[in-house]
Amino acid sequence: MVDLLCVSRLLALIITTLCGLWMASLYASARGTEAGRQTARELQSRTAAVVYSARPLALAGPGVQVERLPKGSVFGYRYSGLRVLTARGDRYYLLPVEWTDRISATYVLHEGDDLRVELYAGTR
Repeated sequence: MVDLLCVSRLLALIITTLCGLWMASLYASARGTEAGRQTARELQSRTAAVVYSARPLALAGPGVQVERLPKGSVFGYRYSGLRVLTARGDRYYLLPVEWTDRISATYVLHEGDDLRVELYAGTR
């Protein structure tokens, strides 16, 4: 027969563990929210990105400018008004320069022969 004291200790341990995990998730959520707010506040000073593409891309948003380049150019389109959220290898995660929390667009671009990303100081 199982000892009642043993069962109560096990139950207390399970409840304590669950409460600890819940508190950790609340803390991580608060830290992530604050990091996102900080990124939004500093977006103008983040690294600027200008994207050159051989074909039209669906990049739009507040502050994003699209320029059609002259015929005969290697790249036919130039997109400016973007900021680098992060970059991993030849993959860029970009936000519109006037991004707000009401805009859900994050552009993920893979640099290749038909797409070039140039990076500049953030206040450009």
